[in-house]
Amino acid sequence: MTADIQPLTSWKIDEVVKLDQGVIFVTYPALRSARGDHTRLKQLIDWAREDFDGVIAFDEAHEMGGVAGGEGALGAKKGSQQGICGVLLQNNLPGARVLYASATGASDVNNLAYAVRLGLWGPETAFADREQFISGIRKGGIAAMELVARDLKATGLYMARALSFAGVEYDILKHALTPDQIRIYDTYADAWGIIHRNMEQALELTAVVDSLENATLNSGAKASARSRFESTKQRFFGQVLLSLKMPTVIAAVEEHLADGKSVVLQLVTTAESILNRRLGELSPDERADLEIDLSPREYV
Repeated sequence: MTADIQPLTSWKIDEVVKLDQGVIFVTYPALRSARGDHTRLKQLIDWAREDFDGVIAFDEAHEMGGVAGGEGALGAKKGSQQGICGVLLQNNLPGARVLYASATGASDVNNLAYAVRLGLWGPETAFADREQFISGIRKGGIAAMELVARDLKATGLYMARALSFAGVEYDILKHALTPDQIRIYDTYADAWGIIHRNMEQALELTAVVDSLENATLNSGAKASARSRFESTKQRFFGQVLLSLKMPTVIAAVEEHLADGKSVVLQLVTTAESILNRRLGELSPDERADLEIDLSPREYV
């Protein structure tokens, strides 16, 4: 018995997809993959056929947001390959119904550049093509994006929902710092004071500032150094304070569970970027015997 949902990677890239009915699942990186003259995009289009009138559902559709390219830190950027493949998939299956699902749909105009089915540009619209739409809306900023979202809602093309807080009650759970925890915090505060004073000296030694004339020689480097310092310090103390509060949080969780209640904990950050950087620095031998410290000491 074949499962209703099948990943496209179940078939080799040069194979014919033998699935009479069901759902094909494909990730954005897989959609842009190619080998020689064979591509996953063509493989998917051949399976669906030109008369396909089913649904193409783009989850996390903002992953195609780079289709229009634009200006980056290093100058002009070409359109992203996975964004281009997403648009080609829509263009090659004109009878398909398209669903875009995204949590950042109305935050940046590029997040709508891939949405070719919304009728935001082209004949009988205010914009001749996508480039004119992006240019015009970008000049209007967030206010213009809000107008686009409003008009799309009015025509039934855009749906956005927010959770209601009706009937919600909350109590603040306070954690009283112990004398030992206060000493820990004070010790770290003193350590960061030392780092701060040494940073000012480092700026002098690297000719970013002139200590004799009290003048800034490289304002960009000085601003960058202080920005990095302050942001790192905030992340550091954020983790320290979180760890100090954990005994009270865990005790409250255990109490609620004992009362037969459900507990939901929100993770604000998973430290994925730090983990990826640390993994990238490891040799194969070090990866085999993995031991990574992702504590606040990493920032120091």
